[in-house]
Amino acid sequence: MKLLIVAVIVVISIICPSNAFHANSFDAIKGCKQYGNVANYDDPLMYIPTKDLLHVSNTSKSKLIKIAVQGSSDGILRFGASLYPYNRDVIEIVLGGWTNTQSAGRRQHRSASNNNTNLVLAEVQTPQLLSANRPTVFLVELFHDGTIQVRIEGQDYPFLLFNDAKKTPFNYMAFTKWNNDVVYFYDCPVNTNATICYEGGKMQVN
Repeated sequence: MKLLIVAVIVVISIICPSNAFHANSFDAIKGCKQYGNVANYDDPLMYIPTKDLLHVSNTSKSKLIKIAVQGSSDGILRFGASLYPYNRDVIEIVLGGWTNTQSAGRRQHRSASNNNTNLVLAEVQTPQLLSANRPTVFLVELFHDGTIQVRIEGQDYPFLLFNDAKKTPFNYMAFTKWNNDVVYFYDCPVNTNATICYEGGKMQVN
């Protein structure tokens, strides 16, 4: 009986390595780049060319990127066609906005005079999505047909899903904030070979 128990433990250790569950929440951002000194919502932003990212999972229909956000609320990403997207549309994803209660997908138009208008494409309740003490890791999938979905790493289904009928290109991305300081981790390695493990009777995908 003792031999059987040992054998079972060995098999489980091989199938589900201990680091698959990220016992330390900061293990999840290993290999990511850090983006600090985040500009305020209406400040000029530094847009990063997505073609320069090292860790993007591309399919025939989409591109998948992994990012993490650490802050008490309002992680805000923007995607657009150009380095300086004034008088143009960008896609804005708000994570843990409205005092960390909701998330949203929006199409934003910002004029040359820096006035903006936001068209809400989706808005969902996401209470306590973000944390000031640890990074929350997201997988953002951008489809060529304009569909955009966001899910928490390890979850099978997106919590935010919407469609941009204008199919705004994803050539550049930027990070911003609202009232609270936020730290971003981006260009994170994407695990394309997901490991399915069981913990506490529940299936987890890492």
